[in-house]
Amino acid sequence: MSPKKKSGHKIDILFRIDDMEYFGSETYVDEDPQNSKPISYKHKILREMKDQLDRLLKKLKFTRETIKEIKNIVVHGINQGGLKGKIYAMYYDNNLQYYFVFETCRYRIGTTWGSIPESLMSLKDILCLKEDINNVLDTVKKIKLTALRTKSEDLFTIDNLPETTPSPKKTPKNK
Repeated sequence: MSPKKKSGHKIDILFRIDDMEYFGSETYVDEDPQNSKPISYKHKILREMKDQLDRLLKKLKFTRETIKEIKNIVVHGINQGGLKGKIYAMYYDNNLQYYFVFETCRYRIGTTWGSIPESLMSLKDILCLKEDINNVLDTVKKIKLTALRTKSEDLFTIDNLPETTPSPKKTPKNK
């Protein structure tokens, strides 16, 4: 008897600089009747993006000023099936408690002369994605440079955020 095959959740393409990941892509065949992957392709890319964002933020050391830059750190993913694709982005909110995921665009890869205008729009969206990723790289570089110039006792990580003023508690309304 052969050992049972284990399903993984690796995705098809990762964009990494040093040991930090900023982008992932998952491709699939629309007509795959023998799909043995454990989760849907959309959820697979979103889960990987969440993991990428967690790993990225855990690697950085922040100051009280650079922690505000978290809102500018975004990871991106492309989900591509056949000739159609979707581009997603994911980031933390200002309170570092929630992830926000949104579909930035859908695109189609044209295969005829008549589809050239649509293909050019898709190219524009891909170039916007490139600009977004470059902006994230600039933000991470800025945070890292500031950390190098700061005394270690003034730095903190996502896992040991400094105490902040708690949000006021809502009082129940009298009925």
